[in-house]
Amino acid sequence: MLLAIWYQYGVSSVLTWLSTIAIVSILAALLSTRYWDAVTKVLHSDSLSNKKSVSKSTATKLLIGIYSAVWLVGLGWFFSIEPKQDRDWMAEVDQRVSYERDATNPDLITLTNVRNFDWQTEEDATEHWDTRTIDLSKLSGVDVTNSYWMGPLIAHTLVSFRFEGDRPLAFSFEIRKEDGESFSALAGFFSTL
Repeated sequence: MLLAIWYQYGVSSVLTWLSTIAIVSILAALLSTRYWDAVTKVLHSDSLSNKKSVSKSTATKLLIGIYSAVWLVGLGWFFSIEPKQDRDWMAEVDQRVSYERDATNPDLITLTNVRNFDWQTEEDATEHWDTRTIDLSKLSGVDVTNSYWMGPLIAHTLVSFRFEGDRPLAFSFEIRKEDGESFSALAGFFSTL
């Protein structure tokens, strides 16, 4: 949960630091209550130790309850975050594809904002956002490809549809980076970016 807060609000946010202090304090208190019996046996008599054991049990339950409540509130907050579409996106993810099915022929689908860039270098491209009409009755095959990077455990999956007498059409789920933003494998696990 702390990582989600850090990625959502950034390191310089007061909310980030207050949340971190609160959660770490609760966890530290929970850990310290675990050792109260041993500490009281060394420092105090048996009668005082018995009183501390009752106190430890109550304190532990209270701290677990507080931590659970904080965790559930944080989980609720995390799942309530809605993605923002009005950002300054990088050129290659600036548009979102949309489709419309032909009312007279349900096999015909018109897609708008299909990315078809002419790449000169890794960063330099001529933008083309196409409109394509595909005929599902002419679907001749589907190819699934994985593009691996950062080792064998992280891959980008692409699905390419082949049509008789037409160019293939590939789809993939991509992160939508803002202009100037770099890729982070860790941040990708959080919907807060």
